[in-house]
Amino acid sequence: MKFLALLAMCCVALGTVVLYGDEPSTMPTQPAEPKNMVKNGSFAEIDKDGKPLSWKLNAAGQEVSVDKQERPKGAAQSLKVAIKKEKSGQGSVYQKITDLPKNAKLVLKVQVKGSSTRLGYVQIKLKRQGKELRRLSSGWNTLDWEEHKAEFSTEDADELNVECRFSQSDKAVDQTVWFANVTLVKAE
Repeated sequence: MKFLALLAMCCVALGTVVLYGDEPSTMPTQPAEPKNMVKNGSFAEIDKDGKPLSWKLNAAGQEVSVDKQERPKGAAQSLKVAIKKEKSGQGSVYQKITDLPKNAKLVLKVQVKGSSTRLGYVQIKLKRQGKELRRLSSGWNTLDWEEHKAEFSTEDADELNVECRFSQSDKAVDQTVWFANVTLVKAE
């Protein structure tokens, strides 16, 4: 009986309710994860051609697909860009995000790796009424899965692009870069 009294006192102190019999115990719940503003940041949803939904391609001549083999720990798949053709400028797979909160602090996280170094990175383009205000870029990929993180303020931007960018130079041809777990959330 002393044990039950002690248990009851501990539960009251911790704010926990313990019910006996067929009723389940209720424990304090964890706060909800912040909402990811990027749609399909896991690249799980694909169209009939195997391309990720909610993402636009600026990658003519390159092979863009969802890869279930090469992926970081904890991810079911990644976005694979096989660079097949030399082109001027960089290619991208991007997503436009509108209705941004003004002066909000945001955090972008993405995992990137390549078959050689300096193939790909992630870039944010902040815009107001379609005009580019500012660009922020993560570092280039390495040979291993590495998380890149960028914290920034939306200032007075009303939209932004999240862009998975990649080289299309002659040295990049026949190389591959992967992107995974793209998240954009309000900073806590």
